Amino acid sequence: MREILSIKVRKARKEDLNDILRILSSSFERELEKIFGDSFEGKEILRRAMESLNELKGIYVAESMKKVLGCVGISAKELDFKIPIGREAIKSLGFTKGLKAKLLLSFFKEKPKKNDICINYLAVSKFYRNLGIGTALYNKVEELARLNNKSRIKVWVSVENDDGVDFFLKRDFQIAKMIDSRFAEKHFGQRYWYLLEKLI
Repeated sequence: MREILSIKVRKARKEDLNDILRILSSSFERELEKIFGDSFEGKEILRRAMESLNELKGIYVAESMKKVLGCVGISAKELDFKIPIGREAIKSLGFTKGLKAKLLLSFFKEKPKKNDICINYLAVSKFYRNLGIGTALYNKVEELARLNNKSRIKVWVSVENDDGVDFFLKRDFQIAKMIDSRFAEKHFGQRYWYLLEKLI
């Protein structure tokens, strides 16, 4: 059993980008394939879009022994920034496919209300799962929510993602609603999704 001595969660820096993209592309390979038509191309579009930013707002990484092992992306009213993925997708894929990719990316992006923090993604390197990294990332989100006087945390999870649903339910999230979406089934291969919420 591998043991991680200490996990530190901090704001992401531009030099973390390769690690963040590696973790996201391995955790969401199927989704990237569906959105961009090719997971490698999707990763490169994300890279160019994120490299164009001055800073990686709303992204936090978990590291141990100076190695990035997981990341979480959040949005809130105060973090009203846009990663120009649509522009990069259109440049790479052409107008029609690029616009489709942009629309698919926004399908489950919950628009936060004043008192909300929304988790856009939470991902851990597949080689370091079940070691408390996801918990450390989530705890950071809750800490940020409290510091910023937020009263609710929201996240979309596929009903088929048993591990993801269990992770949030164990942290006192409730199912706020379930959607039955043929659009999501066609484009993501999963028809039923939960919006999970926690009041804090």
